[in-house]
Amino acid sequence: MRHFLLMIAVVVLVGCGKAKPTPDATANKLFFEAVRLISSAEEQTGEVAIKDYDQALGKLGEIIADYSESDLAVKLISGERLFTGKSLKEIKERVAELKRVAAESAVVINAPPPERSLEVQFLDGELKKADLEEVTKLNLDGYQLTELPKNLENLTQLKVLVLSKNQLAGLPKGLEKLTQLTELRLDDNPDLTKAQIAELQKALPKCKITHNAKK
Repeated sequence: MRHFLLMIAVVVLVGCGKAKPTPDATANKLFFEAVRLISSAEEQTGEVAIKDYDQALGKLGEIIADYSESDLAVKLISGERLFTGKSLKEIKERVAELKRVAAESAVVINAPPPERSLEVQFLDGELKKADLEEVTKLNLDGYQLTELPKNLENLTQLKVLVLSKNQLAGLPKGLEKLTQLTELRLDDNPDLTKAQIAELQKALPKCKITHNAKK
């Protein structure tokens, strides 16, 4: 591939057998270096490709700026496709796209880890006693729990507790000590019994307990 591109560069410079003015030797050298770098860039990805492309564009820009009367400069400015089937404009667009993708990837890589929910921190035992005493609502719907952490009774300010869609075989120890509870949802815990819930209701007379126990 690289040899093929260099052959294209030769055709551009010397033409197809027709007599043309010889380009400035320095412009000629810059062009060959640019072709080599672009060929290398197309075989790479990410920052390596961007680096080669940027160096190639620098050399082509130098041809336009310093050798504006050369055939190469005229062809570059006119948008003629000189290498890899792409014009100077298309090469620039390719570099811009690579840089955009690289920037987006960097944002993803450097993004902070997602914040763990209060519920997950509670279940994992990460909350200190002082933190637990400030919790007023806890939604543990659908966690498929068979039991709750032993520090449940430290949720002294808890007003709403959602335990629906779990697998509780019995009521968690310490639940009756949560005297600030005003709402407790126990729906869809198939192993809970009406008797268990009735006993809890006596311990928490001000709490509205919803359930669908059938036993």
